[in-house]
Amino acid sequence: MRLLILDTRPIRRGAQIFADDLKRSLEKKGILLKRVFLYKEDKYETLILKENDIVLPFRDNHIFERFPSVQPALVRSLAREIKNFAPDIILCNGSRTLKYAAAIRYFFPSIKSKWVYRVIDSSRFWNPGGFKHAYYRRVIIPCLDAAVGVSAKSLKDMQANYRFNKPSVVIPRGIDPEKFKALPSRLIARQQLQLPENAFVVLFLGNLTRQKRPDRFLEVVAQLYAANNRVVGLLAGDGPLKSSLIEWVEDNKLGEVFHFCGYVQDVSTVLAASDVLLLTSDTEGLPGVVLEAAMAGLPSVAADVGGVQQCIIHGKTGFFCPPSDIEQFTQYVSTLMDNESLRAEMGNHARENVIANFSIESLTNKYLCFFEKLTNQQPTTKN
Repeated sequence: MRLLILDTRPIRRGAQIFADDLKRSLEKKGILLKRVFLYKEDKYETLILKENDIVLPFRDNHIFERFPSVQPALVRSLAREIKNFAPDIILCNGSRTLKYAAAIRYFFPSIKSKWVYRVIDSSRFWNPGGFKHAYYRRVIIPCLDAAVGVSAKSLKDMQANYRFNKPSVVIPRGIDPEKFKALPSRLIARQQLQLPENAFVVLFLGNLTRQKRPDRFLEVVAQLYAANNRVVGLLAGDGPLKSSLIEWVEDNKLGEVFHFCGYVQDVSTVLAASDVLLLTSDTEGLPGVVLEAAMAGLPSVAADVGGVQQCIIHGKTGFFCPPSDIEQFTQYVSTLMDNESLRAEMGNHARENVIANFSIESLTNKYLCFFEKLTNQQPTTKN
């Protein structure tokens, strides 16, 4: 089987990191694989490119991205890459990849690959109505052959929002346990990040964008700090809201409470330095940061959105609550801060849950089975 993963930009975000792990796991099973990124990335920290990774020489802010919504030169370049590789399956890993899938279908009908939409978030949140919704429902989505949802809710939202009734399956985000075997010690990690040794560190790990609600994270940590001055908020990530968040911190004279460390290529240091992960998003598919935190032995306190209930066992591996309930967030984090043994117990259960249910190898097999059904190929055997 030949698989092409179509991605947006080579940036260190959850969807791209998972695609990286999936690519590596599939290659171990003898799958011929290529990854193509639509756009260059020079604003944020980029992924380290691997063999057979291609970045097309285009930018995502071109005027043609608005009208006619695709860049003709990009469509031609992408079609050339697809024809040269001749994949059986093309896995679309991101929203903008879908419109280029449709363009290839319309303008290059000789390409017979199966197009699979990897649904990584709620389409109802991102595309609830209006012209864009109608455009996707009537023009873009019908060009796809199948869908893989990272959570049951993400898939259900997409199916309802776009009236999609083609082959679909839920396969969650996976984690490679090998990547978490060499975490630094807590002391060394805190020294590297210049964090107080005796602090209680609450971690935000993700993009500083509106849907992730880092402003909500600041509010929760500020309330925790008002009750206990050992609390420190560590923000690992970058994005368009960074300057306004720093301004809020400075205006509230909380510069000693919050530490912004930017994008991190390797999350092991920020995980090892932290005591709990706080996820404050308005929307998620299945949050990989919760799985990463679990592998580091950290419990999570998360907004109950998307597939959070698939990866957090409430009261056993962490807590979840309504996304707007600041008081409940604060109470749950405070409970973990006041009870070190509970924190350690939950962290251990979280790690066991991820190893049992979210290992990349078992999820890779699910992808293979689904792809083989779509292409009517015989089951793949490991070399």
